[in-house]
Amino acid sequence: MSSASIRPLDDEWWTTAMVCSYLKLKRRALWDIRRDPAKAFPAAVKPGGKVNLFRAEDVREWVAKRRPSHLPPPQPATIPPTTQQTTPRKPPTTAPVVVKLEPAKKTVQRKRAPASDERQLGLF
Repeated sequence: MSSASIRPLDDEWWTTAMVCSYLKLKRRALWDIRRDPAKAFPAAVKPGGKVNLFRAEDVREWVAKRRPSHLPPPQPATIPPTTQQTTPRKPPTTAPVVVKLEPAKKTVQRKRAPASDERQLGLF
C-alpha cells in the first residue's frame, strides 16, 4: 500500500447520509454520481460492513471544483440596514372564532324483521 493513500485518523469523515445532506441529494443520486467516471467523485473508505465514509475535505474540494467560475463563492446571508424609520404595525384585530364541538352521532343500523309470510316460505 502506498503512503499517499494513507490518511490521518484525525480528519473529519462523513457517512453517506451526511454527504447527501451536505450536497442536498438523495442516496440514489449520490450513488449515480459516484459511479460516473466523468464526475470524479472522491472515493469512499469502507471501514467494515455496509458503512461508507468520505473525507469531508475531499467532498468540499469536489464541490468547489464543480462550481462555475463566474459565480462568486457562497457568502453568509446579511440583512442590509434600512434607511427609513418604520413604525411597527399592529396586527389586525379580529373577533375570535368560537367553534362548538358536539360528539358525533352514530346511526344504528337495524336488521329488518322478516315478514311472517317470508318466514313461512323459508326465504330468510
